[in-house]
Amino acid sequence: MLDDIKDSKFAGIKGILLTDDRGKVQAAMGQGEDRRVRTMAGNRAWLQEAAERRITPLLLNDAQFAALVTQVQGGYLVVLSEPPSDTVLDFILKVDFAYDILNHILSDPYDAMAVVDDQERLAYISPVHEKFFGVQSGDGVGRKIRDVIENTRLHHVVRTGVAEVGQIHRMRGKDRVVSRHPILHDGKIVGAAGDGQRRRPAREPRGIRAFRL
Repeated sequence: MLDDIKDSKFAGIKGILLTDDRGKVQAAMGQGEDRRVRTMAGNRAWLQEAAERRITPLLLNDAQFAALVTQVQGGYLVVLSEPPSDTVLDFILKVDFAYDILNHILSDPYDAMAVVDDQERLAYISPVHEKFFGVQSGDGVGRKIRDVIENTRLHHVVRTGVAEVGQIHRMRGKDRVVSRHPILHDGKIVGAAGDGQRRRPAREPRGIRAFRL
């Protein structure tokens, strides 16, 4: 089963572990079978704290993982992945509410995000962007980005690897200030992400905020 995961788009997953409510391991695979990981997961206090944080670092002598921990019926599910950089690991190590920050970035009703893979196919589009383009939830995923977002240049960023920051993008008769960034993994371009801002209510501070990514 682990080999199937390695050969799929979930190749970043290095291990999975399932426990009961008391922390007793019910099933494990990959790095989840490591005795040290099983011992950590057997600590109910650690499980409860990790589930509250949702994303937490798991540091071993010879490996470092980002652990996604969630409570399921009758126990806990722990998914281990290698953090893409020391910066990411440092972030989730120091910020107890790292998961909440990521959730805010992805669901902010005023800052829209779109992500494409290296084949210029839409991998993710934020809910506010779906609503703006009249796309049903999930319907745009897998389609060529130019078929979903008019006048987009995300495909160009994938091809060139050159970021475009603070650009004016006209969509559906409205101008947005957007930024587009290539995303690299092990030095190879694996996709691109774009972030654009819509007008905020009058009570919000005026001005253009710094774009993410």
